[in-house]
Amino acid sequence: MERTLLAGGFCMKKIWTILLLFTVMALAGGCAYGKEQAEVITNRADSEEDTAGEEISVDVPEPETEEVDAEEIQMEEEPEEEEAEEEESSSDEVTEVNFDGFEANASEETFKNAVSYINKQGNQIPSINYDEVKYKPGKRDTKAKAENIAQSIDSRLNVLSMKKIRMLREDTNGTTIDFTVYMNKANKNQNYIEKIVSTEYCSDGRDITNFYFVKGELRYVYSYKDDIYGSTYRDSNIPGKKCYFSKNAMIECYINDDDALLRNSAYTAKDYKSYDEFIRTEYDALEKDLVNRAYITYMAVKDIPGTALLSGYVADEYGGILSNVKITLTSKANEYTQEFTTNGDGYYEVRVPVNKEDWYGLRFHYGDFREVSIDDVHIPAGTVEYSLGITYMAAEGENKHDTEYYLLDVTQKPPKRLRNNEYQIILSYDSTKADLKPFMMSLNKGKSETSLSTIITVDEDSQYKYFVTDQRGGRRDNTMTYEMSVSEAVVKVFNKDGLVASYQVPVNRAGVVWEVFEIDGTKIIPVSNYYYDVGKEIFFQ
Repeated sequence: MERTLLAGGFCMKKIWTILLLFTVMALAGGCAYGKEQAEVITNRADSEEDTAGEEISVDVPEPETEEVDAEEIQMEEEPEEEEAEEEESSSDEVTEVNFDGFEANASEETFKNAVSYINKQGNQIPSINYDEVKYKPGKRDTKAKAENIAQSIDSRLNVLSMKKIRMLREDTNGTTIDFTVYMNKANKNQNYIEKIVSTEYCSDGRDITNFYFVKGELRYVYSYKDDIYGSTYRDSNIPGKKCYFSKNAMIECYINDDDALLRNSAYTAKDYKSYDEFIRTEYDALEKDLVNRAYITYMAVKDIPGTALLSGYVADEYGGILSNVKITLTSKANEYTQEFTTNGDGYYEVRVPVNKEDWYGLRFHYGDFREVSIDDVHIPAGTVEYSLGITYMAAEGENKHDTEYYLLDVTQKPPKRLRNNEYQIILSYDSTKADLKPFMMSLNKGKSETSLSTIITVDEDSQYKYFVTDQRGGRRDNTMTYEMSVSEAVVKVFNKDGLVASYQVPVNRAGVVWEVFEIDGTKIIPVSNYYYDVGKEIFFQ
């Protein structure tokens, strides 16, 4: 029978066929510094909307001068002497950051700026380009000493304002990069970015680069390679590059990287003249690349607010798609409303501001069907995508599902009594539609827990990642399956006081690995990445 329902009564073959059309294989270039790479297929599965349409470029400064200034990063066209003096006197204007758009306490001004950005950008993902040289190093000071500012900044991350921005690289045919941006609001007039974590999703893993700044000036870069799922324990022994800067020049760099031309050694500006030509050339190239990349990143992310792409499907009681459903989204903390409709596949997505204090409500209207409401959508700081799963609607008297949804019922208590430093994580899903298995990975202990209900103990040194896997698709090498996406999987996180987070599986993704969230110290950080290129030794033995 052509319209036979899938097992569990959720979705007809029509929906399954439509979902298969969402398969995306984004082309990506290499992610390593200083190397020309061939195009490859990325391992991340993005939605159709993520890669459709034109890429939107962000505003960046003009290219800088051929003559390098020791104190300032300057523009390409050499200014008159008077103009140069004026630029030097106002250097903070280049690197100072507006507080608006960071996910700190909500303010009317911050929210309005985010709305203005959304009205201009829409649902498109902004782009970034590292191919052009826009910034060059300053003059080296051989007497300058490296300062260990990373430890000081990292110890204060919990009190800094944070936002996460997802962008696409123009120079690598659309590689996805997530930027986690931390800013110190010193006072009302001066607000500076102190740290940017760049996570670039490559075909062979993740390139992680940590940029540290002091009052807008680059001071330290730590870069390393991680596996596809970011499951490497982050400590000082990870192979990579640790480079110190002063006045925009690299004064020391420690390289423990088998892929680097300069490896397993320390290089300093003080000893630069004693190096042979090959080492000096590589030192110069690395310095130029890191300075250029650091400030292109800084200027690209500083004024983009924290937003998230909210998405889901609408279906009738029997799983049939409902197109042209009118949806009204309302901010609970601000006078803000958006109206939009589902497309021909019953799918919708909308970009919304993200901050700590706001909640959203959604109303679904469709002909003579009963109105459905979702009244407690809270999007945590650091979220770039948030799925609402499937919303069901029915005519009067026919509804089998609730017409009022509560995603984050704060009165819901944990199934087991928990201590102050414990979390309980529970995975639920429709087992008739998929064979799912969770992995709670303790990165610092090198262990994994695969129970549907897991209790973990956390402290300031904890590093956890939580994944949900489609075992049937992964074991059979059917990695482009949509079974997990239609399984209605929900992950809930409890502490001793009750429910603190709830995550629904993205509904328009092909793949077999869902990276749900991570825990750094005691802080839960939403992730929601989806993968179809897998390592069987990790999840599917």
